[in-house]
Amino acid sequence: MERIIATYCTITFTVTWTIAFGIYWIYTNLVMFSPVLFFILGLFIYRIIKARWFGFGAYYLNNLSTASNMIVWILPLFTYSIFEEIGWRGFLLPHFQEKYNALTSTIYLTLIWAAWHIPFFLYRFDFSIFISIGFFLGITIGAIILTSIYNSNKGLLIPVMIFHFLNNLCSEFDKEIIVAVLSTGFVFIAIHIYKTLGKLNLSEIERTKNYLKDS
Repeated sequence: MERIIATYCTITFTVTWTIAFGIYWIYTNLVMFSPVLFFILGLFIYRIIKARWFGFGAYYLNNLSTASNMIVWILPLFTYSIFEEIGWRGFLLPHFQEKYNALTSTIYLTLIWAAWHIPFFLYRFDFSIFISIGFFLGITIGAIILTSIYNSNKGLLIPVMIFHFLNNLCSEFDKEIIVAVLSTGFVFIAIHIYKTLGKLNLSEIERTKNYLKDS
């Protein structure tokens, strides 16, 4: 009887813990894959507004039909998401969070991140004050989400790299309707993070601080 009770308790504990962990993981990491969800929503909204589906075939022929075009298209998606996150979230954010709360740290990081992107305007955009404001607001919203993902995963970089990559990928196809849906969705996510998780950590667990401090 004792063995049966012990087995029952073990199974019950294991199943309960697994379900609880699964729910927590889904809740925490759903934000990580939100660019894909908003991209799918954007495709349907594109269909409603344009009265046709987005032309992936035409996009492929115009942008990805040769190996060189494919490399030029895909390489920045990986390099931006990997190497930027090593610097911004992997190094700078935990140093800021050692001294400041998560939101303040994110704002300071965003200012530096924005300055880093200044050369981007010189060859990718027609520079204007409106584009500058929109771009700055966009990376501020994105930085809040990335900080939340980073802290929620105890400083792991893979989740923030995945979000960064998926955001860049889903923003490549249509720069108007789909990007507008993505941006709107991210605004609501950032507001939700701030309202429900608070500015101290922007996550349900304590923010990740400078792990090199005591090394």
